[in-house]
Amino acid sequence: NDGKFRQAYQINGKIALEGNFQNGFKQGPWLFYDPDGKLKIVKYFEKGIEKTPPADQQKEIDRLIEQKAGIQ
Repeated sequence: NDGKFRQAYQINGKIALEGNFQNGFKQGPWLFYDPDGKLKIVKYFEKGIEKTPPADQQKEIDRLIEQKAGIQ
């Protein structure tokens, strides 16, 4: 699996989670939404392992949160 991934809630079709795979592993920020489509949490992965993001990635994650919060 490589590339973007999205999964939706079956009950209403709203996005449940989205992120990227690289060489079959979760990579970079993954965004998790509640059933109403509101962003709840962002987790960062390197080669499938959840980690604290480096400072430059944290800035990108902060921008994603601002963009996505309440938009779904």
